[in-house]
Order: sequence, then C-alpha cells, then structure tokens
Amino acid sequence: MKLSMRWIFDHIDLGSLKLEDINIKELVDLFSLNSAEIESLDYVNTSLDRLTLAQVKSIDNMQAILYSPELKKEIILPLEKDILLNSVYLVKQDYQNLYRATLKDLGSSNTTLLPNVYVSDEDLSGNWKKNFEATDYIIEVSNTTITNRPDMWSHRGFAREFTVLLNKQLLPENKILSHRNIKNYSNLQVLKSNVESDNPFIIEIDSGNCAYACRRFAGLYFKEIENIPSLLNMATRLLRVNAKPINMIVDLTNYVMFDLSQPMHAFDAKKIESKRIVVRCAWDDEKIELLDNSEVILNSKDYVITDGEEPIALAGIMGGSSTAVSVKTDSIFLESANFDPVTIRQTSTRIKKRTEASSRFEKNLDPNQNTQAILRFLKLLDDNHVKYKASESIISLGNEYGEKVIKVDYKFILNKLGIEVSVERIEDILVNLDFGIKLEKDIKDNSIFFIITVPTFRSKDIAIKEDIVEEIARFIG
Repeated sequence: MKLSMRWIFDHIDLGSLKLEDINIKELVDLFSLNSAEIESLDYVNTSLDRLTLAQVKSIDNMQAILYSPELKKEIILPLEKDILLNSVYLVKQDYQNLYRATLKDLGSSNTTLLPNVYVSDEDLSGNWKKNFEATDYIIEVSNTTITNRPDMWSHRGFAREFTVLLNKQLLPENKILSHRNIKNYSNLQVLKSNVESDNPFIIEIDSGNCAYACRRFAGLYFKEIENIPSLLNMATRLLRVNAKPINMIVDLTNYVMFDLSQPMHAFDAKKIESKRIVVRCAWDDEKIELLDNSEVILNSKDYVITDGEEPIALAGIMGGSSTAVSVKTDSIFLESANFDPVTIRQTSTRIKKRTEASSRFEKNLDPNQNTQAILRFLKLLDDNHVKYKASESIISLGNEYGEKVIKVDYKFILNKLGIEVSVERIEDILVNLDFGIKLEKDIKDNSIFFIITVPTFRSKDIAIKEDIVEEIARFIG
C-alpha cells in the first residue's frame, strides 16, 4: 500500500514545522522500527515548467484546439474520445511537442492519460502552480505488517503513529469532519428508517439468515450536487497512491477511503426509482453488472445492496453499472457501511475481484467509523467550495459499538518493561494514539492505576493489559 507524506501530515498539527524541515528518511526508519515495515521511500519532484492548463475551444473530426491563458497560445492535440468541449486538460511540452499529460507526469507509475480537471479561471491562468504539491514523499508499506491494524489502512492511521515520533498532536475530529445530525436506529428489529421530509429514501437491512453480514449501514441523500471534473490537487494525491482519478464525486469517495480507511459508494439517486435501499443476501444465480462492465453470477453466500428488487452493488467490493455516477448525475445517495469481513473475503476470492474496498473490509474495520466517513465527505465538499443540497440528517442503522476500558497498574507496566518510564511519558504515548486516559491513585499503598479507554478502531488488537504494555514498549525501544 502506498501513502503520501503530505497527505499524512494533513492530519497532524505541525505548528510552524514543514515537510522540508523534517528528515523524512530518519522518520521513516523510526516508523519501521516502532510501527510497521516501510518497504520503500520515493521522493516525488514534479517539474511544473513544462506543464500548463488548457481549455478546449473547438473540436473537429481529427483534432481538438485548446487555449492556454498561461502561455497565451493555442494548442492543437489529437482528438481522444474523452476530450470534451470547454473542458480543461493538463498539457505537457516536450521540446517542440505538446501532448496531454499522463498520470506519470504528476508522480504516478501509470502512463494513462489524466482526465479533464476542474480549476478556477484564476488557476487556469497559471495560479494553479502556487498551491500545487510539486514535491512529496511516497512510502510503500508491507501489507502483511498491518494485517491486524485496520486503522492503519489509512493516512489518518499513519498520522496517529507519526504524532508519537514527532511529539506532535493529531488534529481533532472537529477539524476534519463536518457537523450534521445523525439519526441512529439501533434496534436491529426495527430496520427501516423513517422517511424524512427532505429525504425520500427508505433504508432496510433484511433480517434474514445473513443479517450479520451488515453490522452498520448509513446513508445521506443529496437532492443536488455540483457535478464537476476531478479537482487537480485531489486527483494528484490519488494517483500518487495508485488510485485513478475519475470525477469529483467518485474521487471524493475514494479520497475518504484512503483518508480514513472507510470505503463508501455514491449512487446516482435518480436511477433508483424505487427510492429504497435494501441490503440482503444475494439469491442463487442472481446477476449483477459491475462498474468494470463485468457480469457476476451470485449465490446465497454473497451480500448485495439492492433497490428493493435488483442488486445495485456487490457489498464491500464494487458498485453496479446500473446506478453509476455519470456526467449527467446531479443527485446522489451516499452509502457508508460496515460489512462482515469473512463474507466480503469469501465473495472477493470466489469472483477473483480484490478491490481497495474489499481489502479494507477484510481487515475488520471499526464499525463506528462509517458515519465519520460521511462527515468527512461533507467537509471536503465544503473545503473545496462544491455546491450541494443534502438532507439534514444522516440515517444510520445498526448498533454503535462500545469502547473497552482496561485498568493497568503503573507498577505492572514498569515490571513488564524492565525500565523506568515516567507516568507523563506513558500518558503522552497513549493520548497521541487516541486512547482515553484517567489516573487513579491509591493513597494507602501509593499505587497509580491507568484507566484506559480503548478506541473502537483498536478493538481488534487491544484486549488485555499486556497489549497496553506493548503499545508503550514499541515507542520507548
């Protein structure tokens, strides 16, 4: 898995510290010793001198004529099937030749053509270069070293680990998430949401034999959403971690997945005429055409999202083509769920489709983070000034999962470590890792106890007090 250091640092309060001030090689080496093995570190330095943005002014049968305000000249390119009138493309000059930029020109190993992008008129004139992340460090981590750490299948998860090494603070959730009412329907016997005045959709988890396959399901209806091409800076980050930019809506769902380790999917709301979302086991020999245009024959062990009748997505793996977001989409239903890892792994293996989404669901993701992902999606829309009208409430089905509380004696920690470590140092490590900490003192025998609240994203690997000691030990050597 690849990650961007600039993206990771977005989640850390660095103060006045900048990427250029940090010895990244040394930091990565420390990370490999304390957290997970980093297999490679690559420095990306994109030369912007030969790049310009140009807008398509006219098209004929053989060529497209673009105009670059920055260069103040026309650019003639061979006509590709995806070139659209008035769209903006990144163009590269190589000696006397001009051609459309590829993903590789921005730091990817992929030579696919970069799709059209969205920029302001000011950026089109050359200002895009001021805020463009020309330099970055891309790390590749060994997936086997984070198999038991689903929280680390994300940039925020890595940022949480780096805060300990940098002695910095993780940005709080209120800095990265939007604010919106969440209506939780926790009683699994009452699986239908109430229809809101501004939301025509009804969500239901089928209570049949495989209701266990969906532990939580949340959705938000967007009556209107501005449908624009890929945002240049977001597209660049995605392609540098081997994700292909498509358009703003789809890019945002992928961005949140790499950001928080929570897959999500956007359906074209107008293509779901029933205005029902029902998640259930598939039927034997039921079929679905996926986004990659492949047809899959399902069986009763597979899990699907349906419109009440027909499957519109293969849960946890890939969306269906019938409700795919297109250039005409102006209204969406945004889904974010938590699926049973075994169910997803079995289907993914059987149909030989392992996606970024299925890879994460297989790791047993934090059940509570699905609503956080929708709030992150909204925050990114706001930060990028994308216009939309969404329902006042996020509808969420399924119980929230509680946090574990572990009580650990300070003397027990020191005995296990075999060295002296201050109470303050232990607190710093655990707080930076997002554990809740309270101290309890016993005056009679002068004992100190740590009352530690384990966040749900660590519930897979932190269960007993020895696990807490291991967390401390890996950061003190």
